[in-house]
Amino acid sequence: MTIRGRIPAVCVFAGGVALAVILLLPAAVRWPIGNGAAFVVSTYAEALAIAGLGVALSRLPRRPAVAGVLIFVAGVLVGWAVKDRILSALVQRPGSFEYTGFIGPLACILSGFALAVPERHRSVAAPAVAVPAGIAIGFVAALNDPSLGESQFFTGAAMAAFWLLLAPLALLRPVGAAYVAIGGRILASWLIAIGLMLGAAKTFRHQPPAPAAFGVSGPHNPAVLRAPVD
Repeated sequence: MTIRGRIPAVCVFAGGVALAVILLLPAAVRWPIGNGAAFVVSTYAEALAIAGLGVALSRLPRRPAVAGVLIFVAGVLVGWAVKDRILSALVQRPGSFEYTGFIGPLACILSGFALAVPERHRSVAAPAVAVPAGIAIGFVAALNDPSLGESQFFTGAAMAAFWLLLAPLALLRPVGAAYVAIGGRILASWLIAIGLMLGAAKTFRHQPPAPAAFGVSGPHNPAVLRAPVD
């Protein structure tokens, strides 16, 4: 590999080292930009979805891959910009805010789908998935921004998301297509399974407890009186 060909890998490595240093710093010491980067990595589901999308883009020709990256960046900006509109719509419907917890699991499933589709459809599927993936991470970052809209937190979140996308894209393109294809299928099944499990866990977590049966005493129905025993 030539020196020019090693530049992407070196940049990815340097970005990973910087991100690791940020994560090791105490939260009180980080700048807002560092808190934004740490937040994206700690989202787990969204971070896995972005990395999975990067793997899917690494298996595409150059033009569709670049288009997918640009679409993802645009989606992040859109997700940040429409936060207030989405929140105002959610506030008008009581209980609907809880559904924002399904953004990460859904992003995992979509990234797994982009990896699982046949190769002839991947050039369309992967850039298409980049749209909701970018919007999801932009919206989630804006939703959890403690600085109330300052640009530093968003900048850190966007940079971390961009690194998560470019790291597999830069590192896997030189690898043989057969190896990436096999690993991509395995990763696709994992992403879909993780998304389904996280979604199911959030579904059961939000379900209200079943009411106690009428006339049955217990910890959930203490008002029912038992007949005295002679």
